[in-house]
Amino acid sequence: YKVTGVQTCALPIPMTAAETHALGERWIAAGGGWAPDFRDPATLGAALAVVRERTDPLAYVAPYWSHPGPTLHYHVLDRDGHSLGRGDSEAAALVSAIEAAPVTR
Repeated sequence: YKVTGVQTCALPIPMTAAETHALGERWIAAGGGWAPDFRDPATLGAALAVVRERTDPLAYVAPYWSHPGPTLHYHVLDRDGHSLGRGDSEAAALVSAIEAAPVTR
């Protein structure tokens, strides 16, 4: 789905109940259901925390420019600089990393 120009993901995002709770109370109606409000900085921080729990405690989001363009994109990287996810927005990159990482129970 798309929220005010912020590309995110297809619903549902595979998450445990604890991870869903960690994303907090900032949910919006989207795609016929409810989804985290990725326009909110606290939600982005919580999504990064989920990525870190599933992959690497030192994972981070980094912007990069692609050419021709230039166009701004985002990567979620582990401590060694390997890509865990990428997208056209910080939210899309985080969701991509969450979707690619195994769900821990």
